[in-house]
Amino acid sequence: MPASVDSRGDPRRTDLHESWIEAISSVARVVPNGSFQRVGKVAIVRSGLRLTAFNIVFALENAPAHPDLQERINRSVGVGGIPWCLVTTTESAPAYDSVIRALGLRQLEKMPGMV
Repeated sequence: MPASVDSRGDPRRTDLHESWIEAISSVARVVPNGSFQRVGKVAIVRSGLRLTAFNIVFALENAPAHPDLQERINRSVGVGGIPWCLVTTTESAPAYDSVIRALGLRQLEKMPGMV
């Protein structure tokens, strides 16, 4: 889908997000000490590999942050100095502002056109 097309509400977007989560979590399932969990609408994938791309907190849905989210992030991807990232969408990011601030995260990259 071209970046100029607004894909909000497009079921293919949800399918793509779930496929991305499944791809990364499949790595986490076979790596020693890897883990995958859902906390409310958020998926936390920890492969333990020292690559940010394989330790991701996916907060892709515009839903209130789960009360235990920050603690679960700290106990999962926040352990052992492993690089990790939080992935949001333009629509979902505001719902996670308090968690983002509490964890001291900052925006490193903005990828317009990514779904």
